[in-house]
Amino acid sequence: MYLKTEIDAHKNEIEILAKEKEALENHLMNTNQSTNTALTNELHRIREEIKRHYVAEKNESIRMQNQITLLTTEKVGIEHQIQLLKDRLTEVGMAIGDDATPPTLPVPKKK
Repeated sequence: MYLKTEIDAHKNEIEILAKEKEALENHLMNTNQSTNTALTNELHRIREEIKRHYVAEKNESIRMQNQITLLTTEKVGIEHQIQLLKDRLTEVGMAIGDDATPPTLPVPKKK
């Protein structure tokens, strides 16, 4: 009789441990699934943010390239105007018979 009581007690303990094991497995599975979902959502959010930053940087690059082109065009125009003014100064100096050389303007350095 004592042996049967002991066996029944161990069976109950095994059942309790089996239920605890199942509860822990369910908890771990739910935690794993929850973590996986959270990480997937975070990854998606980060990818979208990277795409937005890439587009913004590309647009900024295009804007800067357009500014460079515009400034280069303006620089060439200004250099041309300077040369025309130098030529005009020389013409005026010769027309009035001035033997002195006309004042010189600094020449922009070419890059």
